[in-house]
Amino acid sequence: MAPKHLAPSVQWEGVESALEDCDPDYAKRIQDTLANLPLNQFEQHISRLRTPRVPCTINRQRYVWGHYHLVLEVAFEDSVYWILRVRMPPLNELPSWLPEADPAEAVRSVKSEIATLRFLRERTTLPVPEVFDFALSTDNQFGVIYMVMSVAPGKPVFDQGIDLLVIDEPEHQLHIPKAQVLLKDAADMQLQLSQLRFDKIGSIYFDPEDSSKYVIGRISDSGLGPFSTAMEYYTAEANLFRLRVINRTKPQTRMRQQMLWVAWLYRSALLAAVDPRDNNGPFPLCHGDLHNENVHINEEGHQVSVVDWDSAFAAPVESFAVPGLFLCYAEPLQRKHLNKAAHGMFLQALVDQEAEGKAVEPAFPSGRSLSQLYSTFSSHLINYFAFIRADYRWAGPGLYRALFGDDADVDVGFERFRKSKFGREWLAASGDEEEVDLKGGMGETTDEGGEESEDSE
Repeated sequence: MAPKHLAPSVQWEGVESALEDCDPDYAKRIQDTLANLPLNQFEQHISRLRTPRVPCTINRQRYVWGHYHLVLEVAFEDSVYWILRVRMPPLNELPSWLPEADPAEAVRSVKSEIATLRFLRERTTLPVPEVFDFALSTDNQFGVIYMVMSVAPGKPVFDQGIDLLVIDEPEHQLHIPKAQVLLKDAADMQLQLSQLRFDKIGSIYFDPEDSSKYVIGRISDSGLGPFSTAMEYYTAEANLFRLRVINRTKPQTRMRQQMLWVAWLYRSALLAAVDPRDNNGPFPLCHGDLHNENVHINEEGHQVSVVDWDSAFAAPVESFAVPGLFLCYAEPLQRKHLNKAAHGMFLQALVDQEAEGKAVEPAFPSGRSLSQLYSTFSSHLINYFAFIRADYRWAGPGLYRALFGDDADVDVGFERFRKSKFGREWLAASGDEEEVDLKGGMGETTDEGGEESEDSE
């Protein structure tokens, strides 16, 4: 019998108010996608996926969305609920921190997520969705890339009242018992994932010669790889970020030069981040997008569903053992790197479970356990690499302070860089030979890149 859950739409935000918070082009994309879906056909098709056939209805009034997908509730007559997730068409102009609109990326993401979910259900006890049906291209009766899957029970971490970034502040301490349960489950999840190891860096796909087996191929979201070493991967990521900045920002603007500087910081930090002993693998399976919305918990704090595995990939250990995890985002604008109380609870849970024999020995070629990896300076740097697409305003301050200290001023550092001989050469090599007036702090950066002007120096 299919498992029964409460209707997921009960806890979804009202569509009208959510659309009002969206950029107009983004809101139109969501509405156009829904309007063009043949929902009656989908209902007929999905009802036949169960044996015997059970009629169903797709909720047209309440739905949610992410950067790429529209998510719809499917309600069967016997009170079973599924999810229909549809890939939306690309926007004409994307924010600078999102990858380019690439049809191949959409196919890679779906292929990889389906393979990854099946792999996880076979090899772990992690609570991940089950996929019932999918299409990898728009060449089908519905005209869209889609996935039909089980409902993710529970609520996202924030919706259960837990904010691990401020868990030690007086008004949040009542949630500490629930947070401890959450962090214990998080430690178990990371230990299980750390034991799924591969000889290359890349995303999981079905073996084209035998669909019961798996292979490592290109990283689903970037199309890079696969790679044999951590340095190859990080160098390729740095090069890709720099190329995106060059291709997608206006020359001789503040925004472009600031983002190019973040790209330089990224490259400069690579040697500090990668331990040569672990450079050649093996590489553990990393979720790739493990934030608060993708981890669902129940009222007690237990992890009951982990979703959105389309960015998962076998990763260098430094990228796997990121202290921020979904515990808390790096918040450079608030000058907060990591909540030490939450991180301490998570580390203690890891240490306890390693002592119980849940970890593989030896952990990695460097001999470091997972709890030790989570405590390294390298993993703190990677915490900011994870936000590298978020450019100067987000990645820059955190990365700069991680490298040069909590009191380091990112705006001062940028001014010094652009006036230095090396900085001028880096900017010139990136197509910014002329200087611009870059006075003002990061808070004045605009999406348009600021006003062009002569340097008054």
